[in-house]
Amino acid sequence: MRASTCAPQEQHSYPIFDESWGADEELLLIEGLTLFGLGNWQDAAEHVGTRTKDECERHYREVWIGQGGEAEGFGGAMEDEGLGYVRLSLMDCRR
Repeated sequence: MRASTCAPQEQHSYPIFDESWGADEELLLIEGLTLFGLGNWQDAAEHVGTRTKDECERHYREVWIGQGGEAEGFGGAMEDEGLGYVRLSLMDCRR
Protein backbone atom coordinates (compact mmCIF):
# COMPACT_ATOMS: atom_id res chain seq x y z
CA MET A 1 0.00 0.00 0.00
CA ARG A 2 1.38 3.42 -1.02
CA ALA A 3 1.39 6.39 1.29
CA SER A 4 -0.48 9.44 0.04
CA THR A 5 1.64 12.40 -1.06
CA CYS A 6 -1.20 14.86 -0.45
CA ALA A 7 -1.02 16.90 2.71
CA PRO A 8 -4.18 16.66 4.79
CA GLN A 9 -6.32 19.78 4.62
CA GLU A 10 -8.11 21.07 7.68
CA GLN A 11 -11.85 20.61 7.47
CA HIS A 12 -13.47 23.47 5.53
CA SER A 13 -10.25 25.47 5.20
CA TYR A 14 -10.56 25.55 1.39
CA PRO A 15 -11.42 28.91 -0.23
CA ILE A 16 -14.89 29.49 -1.72
CA PHE A 17 -15.00 33.21 -2.59
CA ASP A 18 -11.52 34.57 -1.87
CA GLU A 19 -8.25 32.63 -1.99
CA SER A 20 -7.14 34.03 1.37
CA TRP A 21 -10.34 33.17 3.28
CA GLY A 22 -11.36 29.59 4.08
CA ALA A 23 -14.94 28.35 3.98
CA ASP A 24 -14.81 27.94 7.75
CA GLU A 25 -13.92 31.62 8.17
CA GLU A 26 -16.72 32.66 5.79
CA LEU A 27 -19.24 30.68 7.83
CA LEU A 28 -17.96 32.06 11.12
CA LEU A 29 -18.07 35.64 9.78
CA ILE A 30 -21.70 35.35 8.69
CA GLU A 31 -22.62 33.54 11.91
CA GLY A 32 -20.88 36.24 13.96
CA LEU A 33 -22.67 39.04 12.15
CA THR A 34 -25.98 37.23 12.63
CA LEU A 35 -25.31 36.81 16.35
CA PHE A 36 -23.78 40.21 17.13
CA GLY A 37 -25.23 42.49 14.46
CA LEU A 38 -24.09 43.74 11.08
CA GLY A 39 -21.40 46.34 11.72
CA ASN A 40 -20.29 44.89 15.04
CA TRP A 41 -16.93 44.01 13.51
CA GLN A 42 -14.98 43.52 16.75
CA ASP A 43 -17.28 40.81 18.09
CA ALA A 44 -17.58 39.21 14.65
CA ALA A 45 -13.76 39.12 14.34
CA GLU A 46 -13.46 37.51 17.78
CA HIS A 47 -16.03 34.94 16.67
CA VAL A 48 -13.99 34.17 13.52
CA GLY A 49 -10.88 33.97 15.67
CA THR A 50 -8.32 34.29 12.86
CA ARG A 51 -9.09 37.78 11.49
CA THR A 52 -9.01 41.37 12.72
CA LYS A 53 -12.09 43.57 12.78
CA ASP A 54 -10.71 45.54 9.81
CA GLU A 55 -10.14 42.35 7.81
CA CYS A 56 -13.68 41.17 8.56
CA GLU A 57 -15.26 44.47 7.58
CA ARG A 58 -13.20 44.79 4.38
CA HIS A 59 -13.88 41.20 3.37
CA TYR A 60 -17.62 41.47 4.04
CA ARG A 61 -17.93 44.70 2.07
CA GLU A 62 -15.85 43.44 -0.87
CA VAL A 63 -17.13 39.86 -1.11
CA TRP A 64 -20.61 39.78 0.39
CA ILE A 65 -21.87 43.25 -0.57
CA GLY A 66 -19.80 43.81 -3.68
CA GLN A 67 -17.67 46.78 -2.68
CA GLY A 68 -18.40 49.04 0.23
CA GLY A 69 -22.11 49.35 0.74
CA GLU A 70 -23.66 50.71 3.88
CA ALA A 71 -25.78 48.56 6.18
CA GLU A 72 -28.95 50.56 5.46
CA GLY A 73 -28.99 49.00 2.00
CA PHE A 74 -29.93 45.70 3.63
CA GLY A 75 -33.58 44.81 3.00
CA GLY A 76 -35.19 43.84 6.28
CA ALA A 77 -32.33 44.59 8.65
CA MET A 78 -33.12 46.73 11.68
CA GLU A 79 -30.69 49.08 13.39
CA ASP A 80 -30.33 48.47 17.12
CA GLU A 81 -31.16 51.58 19.14
CA GLY A 82 -28.00 53.59 19.82
CA LEU A 83 -25.60 50.70 19.21
CA GLY A 84 -24.54 51.75 15.71
CA TYR A 85 -24.86 48.34 14.11
CA VAL A 86 -27.59 46.45 12.37
CA ARG A 87 -29.01 43.18 13.63
CA LEU A 88 -30.17 40.86 10.90
CA SER A 89 -31.93 37.56 10.96
CA LEU A 90 -31.31 34.54 8.77
CA MET A 91 -34.51 35.45 6.92
CA ASP A 92 -32.81 38.69 5.77
CA CYS A 93 -30.00 36.63 4.23
CA ARG A 94 -32.35 34.35 2.29
CA ARG A 95 -34.02 37.05 0.20
